[in-house]
Amino acid sequence: MHLRVLVTGGTGFIGRHLYRRLVSDGHQVFVLTHARGQAGDLMRESGENSASLVRGDLLDYPAAESAVKLCQPSAVFHLASMRCEDAPDGNLGLVLRTNGEGTFNLLKACLQIPELPHVVYASAMSVYNFEAPSYVPVDEKHPISPSDTYGLSKLMGELSCQFFSTQAGLTCDILRISGTFGPGKHKGIVYNSLKAALMGSPVRVHKNEVKRDLISVSDVVEALMLSVKPGTRVGCNVYNIGSGVATSLQDVIDAVERVTGRAIQVDYIEDNYASQFVYDIRKSESGLDFRPRPLEDRIAEFWGSLTANGRVSTRSSTGRAIV
Repeated sequence: MHLRVLVTGGTGFIGRHLYRRLVSDGHQVFVLTHARGQAGDLMRESGENSASLVRGDLLDYPAAESAVKLCQPSAVFHLASMRCEDAPDGNLGLVLRTNGEGTFNLLKACLQIPELPHVVYASAMSVYNFEAPSYVPVDEKHPISPSDTYGLSKLMGELSCQFFSTQAGLTCDILRISGTFGPGKHKGIVYNSLKAALMGSPVRVHKNEVKRDLISVSDVVEALMLSVKPGTRVGCNVYNIGSGVATSLQDVIDAVERVTGRAIQVDYIEDNYASQFVYDIRKSESGLDFRPRPLEDRIAEFWGSLTANGRVSTRSSTGRAIV
């Protein structure tokens, strides 16, 4: 069944991968953005005619309502957000407004069309205190305790989903996505290790007891797509989306060496810090039929994208040069 889909944040890392999947699967896609140039580049890159660019800012409610009425979506993927490091002049209040008020405006706008859409909200592990969780693995019943402004802003969005679901019958799936890597994301331990293998350069890592839940962007996209499969889910549902495996920096380096067949020179920085955060993903496995792939398979996919056509990729997901 083909859907009419509205995507916010379609020019971002996850959004670009989701957009390509939606177009490939034959859905009618509308990308809501205020960054016209990047969205135009994305649609030209795909070479498809089954997508439309909708101009608008979610902080402007009339614009949000107009966009939803224009698109008449059966499904909405709300990926748009602002991270703290991207806030102009360190304005964290704008992070709260963009992610909190912007989400509220979008959901309110969704009530203004005859057939209420299925909303999928991309939340984050930041709504938990991922530096020091109360217990691991972390399930969806774990206490909520944002440790930074970004986590607080994503929680505000979650509360709006719950509010409109309860008060207006809007079906919402909240996906709390863990640390993501993959083609187009040129930072983080996975990319840095792959780049070291490619270039023969050393990688600097902290020698500590930190373990995190890492997931590939293609698995995240699969979870997003599974969320809108026809079914009987109603109300507001929360799912942890991760690998369900605690992965250390050394685990990543070892996996990269096995995938690439190349030894990596590691410059260790002594660090006594210890922290573990890993998801319990049993609810997403049973509720969404979500099955993330093993770490080495996901790293091999990333490696393949970096070495496509026998050359090293030097482009980010937005097409900008990175080296």
